[in-house]
Amino acid sequence: MVEERYYLGKITSVEDRLLYRIRVSIDNVVDDAMAFPLRGEVDEPRVGDLVLLYNIDPIFQSCYLYSKIKEDNFLGFRSNGKLISITPESITMTVYENDDESSIKARMTMNDDGSIIIESESDIKIEAKSTVNINAQSDINITSDSSLNINATASTTIKSPDVTIKGPGTMTVKGTVMPSASGGPFIAVTTAPPPGTPMISGDTIILQ
Repeated sequence: MVEERYYLGKITSVEDRLLYRIRVSIDNVVDDAMAFPLRGEVDEPRVGDLVLLYNIDPIFQSCYLYSKIKEDNFLGFRSNGKLISITPESITMTVYENDDESSIKARMTMNDDGSIIIESESDIKIEAKSTVNINAQSDINITSDSSLNINATASTTIKSPDVTIKGPGTMTVKGTVMPSASGGPFIAVTTAPPPGTPMISGDTIILQ
C-alpha cells in the first residue's frame, strides 16, 4: 500500500487560468510538478501563492491535487480579471485589467452603512422592459462634465412646488409650443430682445 502524503508547495506557473491547472515546487521533494485544484477551489491561483498539496503520484512525484492557503487579511476570490473581496466594513466586486488589481475597469462597493458606490471607466447602462423608478428620501443630484440629455418618445412632465432653471447662457425651446404661464411674472418671446431691454422678472425664454 502506498503511503498518502501532504506537502506545502509554491506555485511556479499557472498553466490554465480557466481550469486552475498549475505547476508547483516543493522544497527538497520536486522542483516542477503538475497540480490540479480540489473540487470547490474558487480563488484564482497566482505565481508565488502557497498551496497544500496531496500526492496522487507518490512514486514519480509528478502530479498533485491542491488547495490554496488562505492569505492574511483577505476573504474572497479572484478569477480571470474579476475580484470579490469581503472585509468587516464592505463587500466589493471589481473588474481589473491585465492581472493588475490596481488597474480598475469597474467596481461596485456595498458598505456596512448601507451606501453603494459604483465606478466605471466605461459606460453604465440600466435597461428595463417596464418602468424604472428612482426614489430618494433626500436629494437626487445629477452632475455631468459634458452634456446632459433627457430623451422621451412620449410626453415629459416635471412636477415640483418650485422649478428653477439656471444657466449663464440662453435657454432655447424648439418645437411647436404654446407659451402660457400662471402664478407669477413671465415673458416669452420668439427672438432675443436687444441688449438692455427691460424684462419682467428678468427671465426670458426664446421659442423657435
